[in-house]
Amino acid sequence: MKRYPAWVISGLILFTAGTGVHADDLEMFGASSRASAMGSAMTAIADGSEAIFYNPSALALSRNTVSLEWTLRWSHLDVNGRNYGPGDTGLNYMPNLIGINGRFLRERIGAGIMVNGGGLGGLTGGSGGGGGEGLGLLTSGYGWPMYGSPTVPLYYGLGFRLHDKLGIGFIQSTNIWLTKFSDLTLNLDDVLELFLGLSTGIPVPNINPHWYVAIAMEPGDVGWSVTFRPVKYLSLGYVRKPGSWVRYKIPVIITSESLLDDDIRLYVLGDFWNTPDKEQWGAAVHLPLPKSKLTLSYTQDQQFWHRMHEETLKQYLRWTQPDVASLIQLIGGGPTADWKNVSLDRYGMEYVLEAGWLPTKFLKERNPKIALRGGYFHWDSPLSDQKMGDDFDSDADVYSGGLGFNLDRKGRKHLKDPSTRRQFSVDVHFQYFDIEDRDYKLEYNEWGNVRGSSSVYYYHTEGEILNTGIQLTWWY
Repeated sequence: MKRYPAWVISGLILFTAGTGVHADDLEMFGASSRASAMGSAMTAIADGSEAIFYNPSALALSRNTVSLEWTLRWSHLDVNGRNYGPGDTGLNYMPNLIGINGRFLRERIGAGIMVNGGGLGGLTGGSGGGGGEGLGLLTSGYGWPMYGSPTVPLYYGLGFRLHDKLGIGFIQSTNIWLTKFSDLTLNLDDVLELFLGLSTGIPVPNINPHWYVAIAMEPGDVGWSVTFRPVKYLSLGYVRKPGSWVRYKIPVIITSESLLDDDIRLYVLGDFWNTPDKEQWGAAVHLPLPKSKLTLSYTQDQQFWHRMHEETLKQYLRWTQPDVASLIQLIGGGPTADWKNVSLDRYGMEYVLEAGWLPTKFLKERNPKIALRGGYFHWDSPLSDQKMGDDFDSDADVYSGGLGFNLDRKGRKHLKDPSTRRQFSVDVHFQYFDIEDRDYKLEYNEWGNVRGSSSVYYYHTEGEILNTGIQLTWWY
């Protein structure tokens, strides 16, 4: 294998190391007010536009809806006593989420689109002491990528009704390349002279000016889902959801008239954000009670972070010159940490009560219903307990609750057929993220190499997030 100077090797590894790993903020905070209040235990009971995100097969069994949701969040995420949370979000006049779904072809096919107004933004703005992910050695910043992460701005799904009690659905991830299509040539002699003041005495060739940046979207893997409701007391669901990413790829040729025998060709690859493949199993029981119904739901959420780590590493090694790729792999470059797979248990409860006892004739004629909701899940961080790099993430207990109010938009005397009832609902929710205190002992640098005994660092992290919101839904 070709021998390169040590500083050249270090520079190459720094140039190619690091990838952004993030949880989708809708997975953390919920894709509807109802879901947020029920701990996102929605795989078996998703209904309306929320099914676009949780289980597309339910689109074929859901009524048509248009929904708008506004959320408000406060965060306090500390590293060694300083708040590095993304700050507080203000209530915007534009909704955070817009969802539309409908059925057609004799109601055998359901389709939906959900727009995330905070897409590619996550928790932003406000007066927090920090923000976003740290940039490692460049800024010595820190990041809480699971709570202040960028997100996918658009979701879409398609469902097919095979039977009144059975539906299948499909969802496709969309991956985005930020690509420099032509080679960028860098000269080591020029870099040495510019940054270190060292001159080799060799004329410096020009950097190739013929390059430009473009955005290329490409379809990712197709996921699928199933909803099965064999009896009115039981709902079952399964979802296989592919991961997604926004990734940049820069082809680079490193040349030198005095230090290298041959040019070095490599691709600089990195992710602005990415999410892992997921599998979710869900079940719910519906208990009929006098003038009410109690639903208990459960979802097992498996997130394959390690699989994503392996895929990213393969990308580094596939695009980079073989000699350099094997050298980087040997020393420990590529992704900064080997993330672990996690399995989350999500629990939800919904008690729907007929509210004909409400006052005024206006409400009594519109079949009002009130829903009481609650949920819980324990966030299991995919980061190892041994800290590497600049991202922090601790386990968290997430408690949630909410209320819903549903009524017909017209009174009984205006309805010729009860099946044509047009409804309107208002849902509110709150979530509290109790992030555990954790002490990290940093014994590895960003490339996985052991630090010396005199350079071991200790970090203490803790935090909390409060998320609340309101959603308006038109059922038609």
